[in-house]
Amino acid sequence: SSGKRMKYEFIVHPGGDAGAIKLRYNGGTASAMNDGSLRVENPLGYIVEEAPVTYQTADPLTGSEAAEPIGSRFVLKENNLQFDIEAYDRSKTLVIDPDVLWATLYGGTGSDEEYEGGVCAIDGNGNVIFGGNTVSTDFPVTAGALQSTNKGNYDAAIVKMSPIGKRIWATYIGGAAEDWVHGVTINSSNEIYLAGHTDVPASGGTDFPVGGGFAQQTTRPGIPGDRDAWLMKMNTNGGKVWATFFGGAN
Repeated sequence: SSGKRMKYEFIVHPGGDAGAIKLRYNGGTASAMNDGSLRVENPLGYIVEEAPVTYQTADPLTGSEAAEPIGSRFVLKENNLQFDIEAYDRSKTLVIDPDVLWATLYGGTGSDEEYEGGVCAIDGNGNVIFGGNTVSTDFPVTAGALQSTNKGNYDAAIVKMSPIGKRIWATYIGGAAEDWVHGVTINSSNEIYLAGHTDVPASGGTDFPVGGGFAQQTTRPGIPGDRDAWLMKMNTNGGKVWATFFGGAN
């Protein structure tokens, strides 16, 4: 529970009947509200269940297909609570989630943090791409990740989750110096663009994963101790399309 709201979800598999879901509150009086929510009162107070968030998808675990919203609301029939759901494709999975879809912690044994304001975006299929910075050497990356180890003190870390919170892929991004990610955006093809900054190590060299496409700068223009910007484009599977430094002499 959260405050005065209850959290649960129902998953109706292909061929199932959402109309078979029936609930009853004992010891309380339930009232379906005009906005689709539900208010349940008893002598100790009340709880409110927000109008359900309902969607359908052919593949809820991987997020490979867009999650299509379906209109729904609570209704009371003969003192039983049910869901009034608009027409949907019964060959697909229907998810009825009256409150929070999912929440999770993610990180390793070191410090894992988002940059100020957060680095997060949602693609056209409802997948969540978020990023931050980590000193963890055991950050949970996936097999075949673009970068499987932390190469410096701070590396960027990028994670993609499905609409229901299942991890799709995760990777480090960085070199021997400190590397930070500050922003993420997604195009209409669900390709991912990242922007951040990187410190120039004392050696002047780098093993930051630049290159590919028409990368503008593949060597650092700055002097040791200074910072350069970096930009990267990734495909939907977490592979690098291209990456480049961007900066001047200082």
